[in-house]
Amino acid sequence: MTELPESITGHSEFQAANKEQKRFGTDARHQQASYKLNIKMLIISTAVSAIVGGLLLYGMEADAEGDEGLVKFIAGDVVQSLLVGLQAIALGIAGYAGFFLGRHNPKDAWIRSRIKAEDYRLRRAKCVLELSHAVNEDTFRTAGAWFSEFVERQDNHLKTSAALRANSSRSYVVVGGVLAGAVALAGGLAGLQLKFVAVLIAMLGVCAPALVSAINSWAAASADDARADLHNHSLTLLRDVSASETVFKKAIEDHDLPGALAYADRVFEVLRADHRGFAEIHSRSAQTP
Repeated sequence: MTELPESITGHSEFQAANKEQKRFGTDARHQQASYKLNIKMLIISTAVSAIVGGLLLYGMEADAEGDEGLVKFIAGDVVQSLLVGLQAIALGIAGYAGFFLGRHNPKDAWIRSRIKAEDYRLRRAKCVLELSHAVNEDTFRTAGAWFSEFVERQDNHLKTSAALRANSSRSYVVVGGVLAGAVALAGGLAGLQLKFVAVLIAMLGVCAPALVSAINSWAAASADDARADLHNHSLTLLRDVSASETVFKKAIEDHDLPGALAYADRVFEVLRADHRGFAEIHSRSAQTP
């Protein structure tokens, strides 16, 4: 990685942009962690509450005298009391998480700070080119090498993020398919008229809808599919711009600041569009499932 000289990193303009980028970046990570934690709490506790509610109804409808095994166990007074307590806890957690998300709105705070952090990241990069040009030709060349590495890092980030989002999106489909397949398989076994099969069907009937709903809610909240498409599109555009990097390098060699900034502005335009797309995607996604 190319190291910038003290004449750049020690300049007040660079330091101001660098400080703000780090401040907003830290806040964005904090707000993102808060949002993800509370949305997970809400989704999981809601699913648990639904499953427990189904088990309670299943136990209440069971014939305590005629049923045996798992059915009789669920229908027991102690287990029913424990399930009631568990459901109360789950509902309490869901209520707290829902209140926190509505009151503090960490998703919007995350988006605002993320956009600010990325904006200052681009300001800092532009600042490097402008300040270095005012120093001397060697410093301008160093800044040019640094900026080329900056573009390469953005390329790697978009590529990695797109792949991770796509893989995550596919995993939701796979898990949902497995649950649907399990329900279908249990239904196919219903003709065997075995008691454990009946119990299995009942358990899946209680659990599967809640789990599928939880998976769908998390998929909607994370918006992985849309973000994968966005980053792939941005990556294509960035590589189109990078194809003309020779023009940028020539501008650096010629000590031509307007020429270098013209290339940089095209890079910034692609990255800003990606940032706006990120904000729009998460603004459209539901705050709560």
